[in-house]
Amino acid sequence: MLPTDGLHYLQSENARLRRENEHLKDENRRLRRAISAMNHLLNSLPDITPQVDAIGLVYALLEVAVQAVDSEDGSLLLLDEANKELYFAAVLGNYADALTGLRIPMDEGVVGWCLINRQPRLVEDVRLDSYFSSRVDQLIDFETRSLIAIPLALHGRQFGVLEVVNTRSGAPFSEDDLDTMQLVGYLVTHALAQAEESRPSE
Repeated sequence: MLPTDGLHYLQSENARLRRENEHLKDENRRLRRAISAMNHLLNSLPDITPQVDAIGLVYALLEVAVQAVDSEDGSLLLLDEANKELYFAAVLGNYADALTGLRIPMDEGVVGWCLINRQPRLVEDVRLDSYFSSRVDQLIDFETRSLIAIPLALHGRQFGVLEVVNTRSGAPFSEDDLDTMQLVGYLVTHALAQAEESRPSE
């Protein structure tokens, strides 16, 4: 018969191994979702034509992206250069109605930082990020915990920013999630560029 301390050790190890096994299962599921998303996104390339419904394609790409990064809330913010604002043009999630059409200054928050600096940004914990602005959260009664923002620019032309907010699991976004979103951003940028090129000149 095992001593009490030996029994406690085995029970503790068993519990630890079960937790590690669940973590590995979660990571495996997330990896499969990401691979599936990558395949879907690559298959979307032929859809990026001058005749494309850009916003419709953006919604389709966002749907794939938020699933791949274990989120539900994604947004496309387009740049209104004349008014120096970003506005929510396409939104997924429970707050889509409240957010769609909402405007913020083009230099506000993490999305503003990404637009101005033309760099993607992964924020694991918004409470620790000095660029995060809680104004939109307060307006729609939401709590942002983690986010990824991707600037959308091509050949010097800035279109806006792509953003995903909060994972369903509550865990922060990862570098792998950032890679996925950068691919989505590339495709969305090209869809918007094609749509702009096909727009009749005034």
